[in-house]
Amino acid sequence: MVAEYQKENKALFQRKRNTKEICRYIIMYRKIFLFFLIIPVVFGIKTCSYYWGDCSSRTINDAFPPCNGIEVGGDEHVDEIYIYKEIVEPNEMQEVTCTFTPSKYWSLGRTYIFYFDGSEWIKLLEEVPPYRYKYNRTVSFNVGEKEGEKIVRCIISRDPIKGVCANESSNYDNDDIKFLVLKPLDCNISCSEKKFYTREDKIRCEFSCNKEVRLFYSCEGKNETLAKGRKGSFEINFLNFDFGGNYKINIFAEKIFSEKIYTINATLKSRAIIAKINVSSIAPKKGIIFCEVRDSYSNKKLDNYEVSFFANNRYLGSNLTEHGVARFLYQPETSGEKNISCSIKDSEFYFANDTKKTSFYFLGSRREEEIRMAREKFEKLEEEYYDIYVYSNLSKEFSVEIEVIKKELDELESYLNSGDIENFEKLYPSLKRKIDSVRLNGALYI
Repeated sequence: MVAEYQKENKALFQRKRNTKEICRYIIMYRKIFLFFLIIPVVFGIKTCSYYWGDCSSRTINDAFPPCNGIEVGGDEHVDEIYIYKEIVEPNEMQEVTCTFTPSKYWSLGRTYIFYFDGSEWIKLLEEVPPYRYKYNRTVSFNVGEKEGEKIVRCIISRDPIKGVCANESSNYDNDDIKFLVLKPLDCNISCSEKKFYTREDKIRCEFSCNKEVRLFYSCEGKNETLAKGRKGSFEINFLNFDFGGNYKINIFAEKIFSEKIYTINATLKSRAIIAKINVSSIAPKKGIIFCEVRDSYSNKKLDNYEVSFFANNRYLGSNLTEHGVARFLYQPETSGEKNISCSIKDSEFYFANDTKKTSFYFLGSRREEEIRMAREKFEKLEEEYYDIYVYSNLSKEFSVEIEVIKKELDELESYLNSGDIENFEKLYPSLKRKIDSVRLNGALYI
Protein backbone atom coordinates (compact mmCIF):
# COMPACT_ATOMS: atom_id res chain seq x y z
CA MET A 1 0.00 0.00 0.00
CA VAL A 2 2.71 2.42 0.96
CA ALA A 3 4.66 1.63 -2.18
CA GLU A 4 1.61 2.20 -4.40
CA TYR A 5 0.81 5.50 -2.62
CA GLN A 6 4.36 6.73 -3.11
CA LYS A 7 4.22 5.70 -6.76
CA GLU A 8 0.96 7.63 -7.32
CA ASN A 9 2.34 10.72 -5.55
CA LYS A 10 5.47 10.61 -7.67
CA ALA A 11 3.41 10.40 -10.86
CA LEU A 12 1.18 13.26 -9.70
CA PHE A 13 4.21 15.41 -8.90
CA GLN A 14 5.68 14.67 -12.32
CA ARG A 15 2.42 15.68 -14.03
CA LYS A 16 2.32 18.95 -12.07
CA ARG A 17 5.93 19.69 -12.92
CA ASN A 18 5.30 19.00 -16.60
CA THR A 19 2.25 21.24 -16.50
CA LYS A 20 4.29 24.08 -14.95
CA GLU A 21 7.02 23.63 -17.57
CA ILE A 22 4.47 23.76 -20.35
CA CYS A 23 2.91 26.92 -18.90
CA ARG A 24 6.31 28.51 -18.45
CA TYR A 25 7.25 27.84 -22.08
CA ILE A 26 3.87 29.09 -23.28
CA ILE A 27 4.35 32.34 -21.35
CA MET A 28 7.93 32.72 -22.55
CA TYR A 29 7.13 32.13 -26.23
CA ARG A 30 4.06 34.35 -25.97
CA LYS A 31 6.33 37.18 -24.79
CA ILE A 32 8.77 36.52 -27.60
CA PHE A 33 5.89 36.39 -30.09
CA LEU A 34 4.51 39.69 -28.81
CA PHE A 35 7.96 41.28 -28.94
CA PHE A 36 8.39 40.48 -32.62
CA LEU A 37 4.77 41.36 -33.29
CA ILE A 38 5.17 44.82 -31.80
CA ILE A 39 8.80 45.72 -32.66
CA PRO A 40 9.79 45.36 -36.32
CA VAL A 41 13.38 44.18 -36.67
CA VAL A 42 14.47 46.91 -39.08
CA PHE A 43 17.60 49.02 -39.04
CA GLY A 44 18.11 52.42 -40.68
CA ILE A 45 14.42 53.13 -41.24
CA LYS A 46 12.61 56.43 -40.71
CA THR A 47 9.80 56.72 -38.21
CA CYS A 48 6.85 58.95 -37.60
CA SER A 49 8.38 59.99 -34.27
CA TYR A 50 11.59 60.99 -36.03
CA TYR A 51 9.56 63.33 -38.22
CA TRP A 52 7.12 64.77 -35.65
CA GLY A 53 8.73 64.18 -32.26
CA ASP A 54 6.58 61.50 -30.59
CA CYS A 55 3.78 59.83 -32.52
CA SER A 56 2.43 58.10 -29.44
CA SER A 57 1.74 61.47 -27.81
CA ARG A 58 -1.90 62.43 -27.29
CA THR A 59 -1.16 66.14 -27.84
CA ILE A 60 1.09 66.34 -30.93
CA ASN A 61 -0.56 67.03 -34.29
CA ASP A 62 1.31 64.42 -36.32
CA ALA A 63 -0.75 64.49 -39.52
CA PHE A 64 -0.75 66.73 -42.59
CA PRO A 65 -3.77 68.91 -43.47
CA PRO A 66 -6.65 68.48 -43.79
CA CYS A 67 -6.37 65.74 -41.17
CA ASN A 68 -5.87 66.43 -37.48
CA GLY A 69 -3.22 64.22 -35.89
CA ILE A 70 -4.11 64.96 -32.27
CA GLU A 71 -5.61 61.86 -30.65
CA VAL A 72 -9.31 62.16 -29.83
CA GLY A 73 -11.22 60.14 -27.26
CA GLY A 74 -10.13 56.96 -25.52
CA ASP A 75 -6.97 54.96 -25.34
CA GLU A 76 -6.78 53.65 -28.91
CA HIS A 77 -4.13 55.38 -31.02
CA VAL A 78 -1.45 54.98 -33.68
CA ASP A 79 1.74 54.38 -31.74
CA GLU A 80 4.32 54.53 -34.55
CA ILE A 81 4.91 54.36 -38.31
CA TYR A 82 7.98 52.84 -39.95
CA ILE A 83 8.95 53.35 -43.59
CA TYR A 84 11.72 51.20 -44.93
CA LYS A 85 13.11 53.64 -47.54
CA GLU A 86 13.29 57.40 -47.37
CA ILE A 87 13.86 57.61 -51.13
CA VAL A 88 12.29 55.16 -53.55
CA GLU A 89 12.75 55.03 -57.31
CA PRO A 90 9.64 55.31 -59.50
CA ASN A 91 7.63 52.08 -59.86
CA GLU A 92 9.60 50.45 -57.04
CA MET A 93 8.15 48.86 -53.91
CA GLN A 94 7.89 50.59 -50.54
CA GLU A 95 7.07 48.90 -47.25
CA VAL A 96 5.33 50.54 -44.31
CA THR A 97 4.61 49.24 -40.83
CA CYS A 98 1.96 50.83 -38.61
CA THR A 99 1.94 50.12 -34.89
CA PHE A 100 -1.68 50.24 -33.66
CA THR A 101 -2.90 50.23 -30.06
CA PRO A 102 -6.62 49.30 -30.05
CA SER A 103 -8.97 49.98 -27.17
CA LYS A 104 -8.76 47.53 -24.30
CA TYR A 105 -12.48 47.81 -23.71
CA TRP A 106 -13.97 47.50 -27.18
CA SER A 107 -13.75 44.67 -29.61
CA LEU A 108 -14.92 46.76 -32.55
CA GLY A 109 -13.10 49.50 -34.44
CA ARG A 110 -11.24 50.02 -37.68
CA THR A 111 -7.60 50.44 -38.72
CA TYR A 112 -6.58 51.91 -42.07
CA ILE A 113 -3.43 52.52 -44.09
CA PHE A 114 -3.54 55.05 -46.95
CA TYR A 115 -0.97 56.13 -49.52
CA PHE A 116 -0.96 59.53 -51.28
CA ASP A 117 0.89 59.27 -54.61
CA GLY A 118 0.89 63.02 -55.29
CA SER A 119 -2.52 63.23 -56.92
CA GLU A 120 -4.83 60.76 -55.19
CA TRP A 121 -5.21 58.73 -51.99
CA ILE A 122 -5.01 54.95 -52.28
CA LYS A 123 -6.37 52.69 -49.55
CA LEU A 124 -3.83 49.99 -48.75
CA LEU A 125 -5.55 48.42 -45.75
CA GLU A 126 -8.85 48.43 -43.86
CA GLU A 127 -9.57 45.90 -41.13
CA VAL A 128 -11.00 45.29 -37.70
CA PRO A 129 -8.10 45.12 -35.22
CA PRO A 130 -7.33 41.44 -34.65
CA TYR A 131 -5.85 42.08 -31.20
CA ARG A 132 -6.72 44.06 -28.09
CA TYR A 133 -3.10 44.95 -27.43
CA LYS A 134 -0.42 46.85 -29.36
CA TYR A 135 0.50 45.17 -32.65
CA ASN A 136 2.11 45.86 -36.04
CA ARG A 137 0.59 45.72 -39.48
CA THR A 138 2.94 45.80 -42.50
CA VAL A 139 1.96 46.38 -46.12
CA SER A 140 4.02 46.63 -49.31
CA PHE A 141 2.96 48.71 -52.29
CA ASN A 142 4.18 50.09 -55.60
CA VAL A 143 4.92 53.81 -55.30
CA GLY A 144 3.99 54.58 -58.93
CA GLU A 145 5.86 56.53 -61.57
CA LYS A 146 5.39 60.11 -60.34
CA GLU A 147 8.35 61.76 -58.65
CA GLY A 148 7.93 63.92 -55.57
CA GLU A 149 6.89 63.85 -51.92
CA LYS A 150 4.54 61.05 -50.89
CA ILE A 151 2.51 60.46 -47.72
CA VAL A 152 1.60 57.33 -45.79
CA ARG A 153 -1.27 57.67 -43.32
CA CYS A 154 -2.16 55.22 -40.54
CA ILE A 155 -5.60 55.60 -38.93
CA ILE A 156 -7.36 53.94 -36.03
CA SER A 157 -11.02 54.80 -35.42
CA ARG A 158 -13.76 53.33 -33.26
CA ASP A 159 -16.23 54.01 -36.07
CA PRO A 160 -15.78 53.61 -39.84
CA ILE A 161 -14.29 56.73 -41.47
CA LYS A 162 -15.54 58.76 -44.41
CA GLY A 163 -12.89 59.85 -46.87
CA VAL A 164 -9.21 59.68 -45.93
CA CYS A 165 -9.34 61.22 -42.43
CA ALA A 166 -10.81 60.04 -39.16
CA ASN A 167 -12.64 63.12 -37.94
CA GLU A 168 -16.23 62.23 -37.09
CA SER A 169 -15.89 59.50 -34.48
CA SER A 170 -15.53 60.17 -30.76
CA ASN A 171 -12.37 58.04 -30.66
CA TYR A 172 -9.73 58.19 -33.39
CA ASP A 173 -6.12 59.02 -34.31
CA ASN A 174 -4.47 59.99 -37.64
CA ASP A 175 -0.68 59.76 -38.04
CA ASP A 176 1.31 60.61 -41.19
CA ILE A 177 4.83 60.25 -42.53
CA LYS A 178 6.48 61.43 -45.75
CA PHE A 179 9.01 59.92 -48.13
CA LEU A 180 10.35 60.76 -51.60
CA VAL A 181 9.94 59.07 -54.95
CA LEU A 182 12.88 60.02 -57.15
CA LYS A 183 14.84 58.47 -59.94
CA PRO A 184 18.62 58.81 -59.54
CA LEU A 185 20.03 62.04 -60.92
CA ASP A 186 22.50 61.61 -63.76
CA CYS A 187 24.28 64.71 -65.07
CA ASN A 188 27.31 65.16 -67.30
CA ILE A 189 29.32 68.41 -67.17
CA SER A 190 32.38 69.55 -69.08
CA CYS A 191 34.09 72.88 -68.35
CA SER A 192 36.95 74.91 -69.80
CA GLU A 193 39.86 75.05 -67.38
CA LYS A 194 43.02 77.18 -67.12
CA LYS A 195 46.11 77.30 -64.93
CA PHE A 196 44.74 80.50 -63.40
CA TYR A 197 41.94 82.95 -64.08
CA THR A 198 41.84 86.75 -64.01
CA ARG A 199 38.85 88.87 -63.05
CA GLU A 200 37.94 89.23 -66.71
CA ASP A 201 37.96 85.48 -67.40
CA LYS A 202 34.96 83.15 -67.36
CA ILE A 203 34.62 79.41 -66.89
CA ARG A 204 32.39 78.05 -69.67
CA CYS A 205 30.53 74.76 -69.13
CA GLU A 206 28.17 72.44 -71.01
CA PHE A 207 25.75 70.13 -69.16
CA SER A 208 23.10 67.49 -69.75
CA CYS A 209 20.90 65.76 -67.13
CA ASN A 210 18.28 63.04 -67.20
CA LYS A 211 15.65 65.36 -65.68
CA GLU A 212 14.74 69.02 -65.34
CA VAL A 213 17.01 70.58 -62.71
CA ARG A 214 18.24 73.91 -61.40
CA LEU A 215 22.02 74.14 -61.49
CA PHE A 216 23.77 76.42 -59.03
CA TYR A 217 27.25 76.80 -57.61
CA SER A 218 28.37 77.25 -54.03
CA CYS A 219 31.74 78.70 -53.08
CA GLU A 220 32.99 80.65 -50.06
CA GLY A 221 29.45 81.38 -48.91
CA LYS A 222 28.30 82.50 -52.36
CA ASN A 223 25.37 80.80 -54.05
CA GLU A 224 24.30 81.62 -57.59
CA THR A 225 21.91 79.98 -60.05
CA LEU A 226 23.68 78.93 -63.26
CA ALA A 227 21.04 77.30 -65.45
CA LYS A 228 17.71 75.47 -65.51
CA GLY A 229 16.59 72.55 -67.65
CA ARG A 230 17.87 69.20 -68.88
CA LYS A 231 20.58 70.46 -71.21
CA GLY A 232 22.44 73.68 -71.88
CA SER A 233 25.45 75.81 -71.04
CA PHE A 234 26.45 78.32 -68.39
CA GLU A 235 29.31 80.61 -67.39
CA ILE A 236 30.95 81.38 -64.06
CA ASN A 237 32.72 84.72 -63.72
CA PHE A 238 34.95 85.96 -60.93
CA LEU A 239 33.76 89.55 -60.59
CA ASN A 240 31.97 88.98 -57.29
CA PHE A 241 34.72 86.95 -55.60
CA ASP A 242 36.26 88.87 -52.71
CA PHE A 243 39.91 87.88 -53.05
CA GLY A 244 42.44 86.24 -55.30
CA GLY A 245 43.24 82.67 -54.24
CA ASN A 246 42.51 78.99 -54.73
CA TYR A 247 38.80 78.22 -54.92
CA LYS A 248 36.80 75.00 -54.84
CA ILE A 249 33.63 75.73 -56.81
CA ASN A 250 31.00 73.06 -56.15
CA ILE A 251 28.20 72.73 -58.69
CA PHE A 252 24.85 71.34 -57.52
CA ALA A 253 21.76 70.08 -59.31
CA GLU A 254 18.47 70.68 -57.55
CA LYS A 255 15.35 68.59 -58.04
CA ILE A 256 13.35 68.61 -54.79
CA PHE A 257 16.68 68.45 -52.98
CA SER A 258 20.24 69.36 -53.98
CA GLU A 259 23.02 67.02 -55.05
CA LYS A 260 26.65 67.93 -55.76
CA ILE A 261 27.52 66.82 -59.29
CA TYR A 262 30.78 68.60 -60.16
CA THR A 263 33.72 70.46 -58.60
CA ILE A 264 36.00 73.01 -60.26
CA ASN A 265 39.37 73.81 -58.68
CA ALA A 266 40.22 77.34 -59.82
CA THR A 267 43.03 79.79 -59.07
CA LEU A 268 42.05 83.45 -59.30
CA LYS A 269 44.69 86.16 -59.78
CA SER A 270 43.25 89.55 -58.96
CA ARG A 271 44.87 93.00 -58.74
CA ALA A 272 46.16 94.64 -55.56
CA ILE A 273 46.57 98.37 -55.05
CA ILE A 274 47.86 100.67 -52.33
CA ALA A 275 44.69 102.46 -51.32
CA LYS A 276 46.14 104.85 -48.73
CA ILE A 277 49.42 106.10 -47.30
CA ASN A 278 49.65 108.08 -44.11
CA VAL A 279 52.30 109.13 -41.59
CA SER A 280 51.70 109.79 -37.92
CA SER A 281 54.24 111.50 -35.65
CA ILE A 282 54.66 109.85 -32.27
CA ALA A 283 57.74 111.74 -30.98
CA PRO A 284 60.42 114.16 -32.23
CA LYS A 285 62.04 112.66 -35.33
CA LYS A 286 59.91 109.52 -35.00
CA GLY A 287 56.80 108.49 -36.88
CA ILE A 288 54.78 105.50 -38.10
CA ILE A 289 54.12 105.03 -41.80
CA PHE A 290 50.79 103.37 -42.63
CA CYS A 291 50.06 101.78 -46.01
CA GLU A 292 46.69 100.17 -46.76
CA VAL A 293 46.43 97.44 -49.42
CA ARG A 294 43.14 96.42 -51.05
CA ASP A 295 41.80 94.25 -53.83
CA SER A 296 41.09 96.74 -56.62
CA TYR A 297 37.92 94.88 -57.74
CA SER A 298 36.20 94.00 -54.48
CA ASN A 299 37.80 96.82 -52.43
CA LYS A 300 38.44 94.28 -49.67
CA LYS A 301 41.48 94.79 -47.44
CA LEU A 302 44.26 92.27 -48.02
CA ASP A 303 46.09 90.56 -45.19
CA ASN A 304 49.65 89.18 -45.20
CA TYR A 305 50.66 91.25 -48.23
CA GLU A 306 54.28 92.43 -48.25
CA VAL A 307 54.75 96.21 -48.41
CA SER A 308 58.11 97.97 -48.94
CA PHE A 309 58.75 101.40 -47.37
CA PHE A 310 60.97 104.24 -48.65
CA ALA A 311 62.06 107.71 -47.44
CA ASN A 312 63.61 110.10 -49.96
CA ASN A 313 63.93 107.10 -52.33
CA ARG A 314 65.97 105.17 -49.76
CA TYR A 315 64.71 101.68 -48.89
CA LEU A 316 63.73 101.41 -45.23
CA GLY A 317 62.37 97.86 -44.95
CA SER A 318 59.17 95.87 -45.41
CA ASN A 319 56.28 94.51 -43.37
CA LEU A 320 53.15 92.43 -43.95
CA THR A 321 49.64 93.84 -43.83
CA GLU A 322 47.41 93.07 -40.89
CA HIS A 323 43.73 93.87 -41.31
CA GLY A 324 44.78 95.39 -44.61
CA VAL A 325 47.39 97.79 -43.19
CA ALA A 326 51.19 97.51 -43.07
CA ARG A 327 53.07 99.67 -40.55
CA PHE A 328 56.67 100.82 -40.34
CA LEU A 329 58.38 102.80 -37.56
CA TYR A 330 60.62 105.45 -39.14
CA GLN A 331 63.18 107.51 -37.20
CA PRO A 332 65.01 109.95 -39.49
CA GLU A 333 68.41 111.24 -38.44
CA THR A 334 67.34 114.82 -38.97
CA SER A 335 64.09 116.67 -38.68
CA GLY A 336 62.44 118.22 -41.68
CA GLU A 337 60.26 117.26 -44.61
CA LYS A 338 60.72 113.76 -46.00
CA ASN A 339 59.35 112.15 -49.15
CA ILE A 340 57.69 108.93 -48.00
CA SER A 341 56.49 106.13 -50.27
CA CYS A 342 55.42 102.49 -50.10
CA SER A 343 55.17 99.93 -52.87
CA ILE A 344 53.89 96.41 -53.53
CA LYS A 345 54.84 93.79 -56.10
CA ASP A 346 53.12 90.82 -57.75
CA SER A 347 52.32 87.87 -55.49
CA GLU A 348 50.98 84.36 -55.96
CA PHE A 349 47.38 85.50 -56.28
CA TYR A 350 47.78 89.18 -57.22
CA PHE A 351 49.12 91.46 -59.90
CA ALA A 352 50.40 94.64 -58.26
CA ASN A 353 53.49 96.83 -58.98
CA ASP A 354 51.86 99.82 -57.32
CA THR A 355 53.44 102.75 -55.44
CA LYS A 356 51.93 105.57 -53.43
CA LYS A 357 53.78 108.68 -52.18
CA THR A 358 53.36 111.44 -49.64
CA SER A 359 55.50 114.02 -47.84
CA PHE A 360 55.71 114.57 -44.12
CA TYR A 361 57.52 117.02 -41.88
CA PHE A 362 59.29 115.26 -39.03
CA LEU A 363 59.66 117.54 -36.04
CA GLY A 364 62.85 117.66 -34.04
CA SER A 365 63.22 118.33 -30.32
CA ARG A 366 61.62 121.40 -28.82
CA ARG A 367 64.94 123.25 -28.98
CA GLU A 368 65.43 122.21 -32.58
CA GLU A 369 61.97 123.41 -33.46
CA GLU A 370 62.59 126.77 -31.80
CA ILE A 371 65.80 127.20 -33.80
CA ARG A 372 64.06 126.08 -37.00
CA MET A 373 61.26 128.59 -36.55
CA ALA A 374 63.76 131.35 -35.66
CA ARG A 375 65.77 130.58 -38.79
CA GLU A 376 62.66 130.82 -40.94
CA LYS A 377 61.92 134.23 -39.42
CA PHE A 378 65.51 135.38 -39.94
CA GLU A 379 65.62 134.25 -43.57
CA LYS A 380 62.42 136.10 -44.31
CA LEU A 381 63.68 139.24 -42.58
CA GLU A 382 67.00 139.03 -44.41
CA GLU A 383 65.14 138.70 -47.69
CA GLU A 384 63.16 141.85 -46.93
CA TYR A 385 66.39 143.73 -46.13
CA TYR A 386 68.08 142.77 -49.40
CA ASP A 387 64.90 143.56 -51.26
CA ILE A 388 65.17 147.15 -49.99
CA TYR A 389 68.95 147.47 -50.25
CA VAL A 390 69.44 145.96 -53.69
CA TYR A 391 66.24 146.60 -55.61
CA SER A 392 65.19 150.04 -54.34
CA ASN A 393 66.50 153.60 -54.63
CA LEU A 394 66.75 154.74 -51.00
CA SER A 395 66.49 158.37 -50.02
CA LYS A 396 69.73 159.67 -48.54
CA GLU A 397 68.08 160.42 -45.25
CA PHE A 398 67.62 156.66 -44.73
CA SER A 399 71.23 155.70 -45.48
CA VAL A 400 72.20 155.84 -41.81
CA GLU A 401 69.11 153.84 -40.87
CA ILE A 402 69.96 151.13 -43.36
CA GLU A 403 73.44 150.78 -41.89
CA VAL A 404 71.93 150.29 -38.44
CA ILE A 405 69.59 147.64 -39.84
CA LYS A 406 72.52 145.79 -41.43
CA LYS A 407 74.45 145.82 -38.16
CA GLU A 408 71.48 144.53 -36.15
CA LEU A 409 70.75 141.90 -38.80
CA ASP A 410 74.30 140.55 -38.37
CA GLU A 411 73.80 140.57 -34.61
CA LEU A 412 70.51 138.67 -34.99
CA GLU A 413 72.24 136.03 -37.12
CA SER A 414 74.95 135.58 -34.51
CA TYR A 415 72.30 134.91 -31.86
CA LEU A 416 70.71 132.35 -34.18
CA ASN A 417 73.98 130.58 -34.94
CA SER A 418 74.88 130.38 -31.28
CA GLY A 419 71.43 129.10 -30.35
CA ASP A 420 70.69 132.14 -28.21
CA ILE A 421 66.98 132.16 -28.95
CA GLU A 422 66.18 134.37 -25.98
CA ASN A 423 68.23 137.37 -27.26
CA PHE A 424 67.12 136.57 -30.81
CA GLU A 425 63.48 137.00 -29.81
CA LYS A 426 64.29 140.25 -27.96
CA LEU A 427 66.01 141.86 -30.95
CA TYR A 428 63.78 140.52 -33.71
CA PRO A 429 60.63 142.68 -33.13
CA SER A 430 62.46 146.04 -33.15
CA LEU A 431 64.50 145.08 -36.21
CA LYS A 432 61.35 144.00 -38.01
CA ARG A 433 59.73 147.38 -37.30
CA LYS A 434 62.78 149.27 -38.64
CA ILE A 435 62.79 147.31 -41.90
CA ASP A 436 59.05 147.82 -42.33
CA SER A 437 59.43 151.56 -41.69
CA VAL A 438 62.21 151.98 -44.26
CA ARG A 439 60.31 149.91 -46.82
CA LEU A 440 57.18 151.98 -46.40
CA ASN A 441 58.72 155.44 -46.12
CA GLY A 442 62.10 155.55 -47.78
CA ALA A 443 62.33 152.82 -50.42
CA LEU A 444 61.58 153.89 -53.96
CA TYR A 445 61.64 150.62 -55.94
CA ILE A 446 63.27 150.62 -59.33
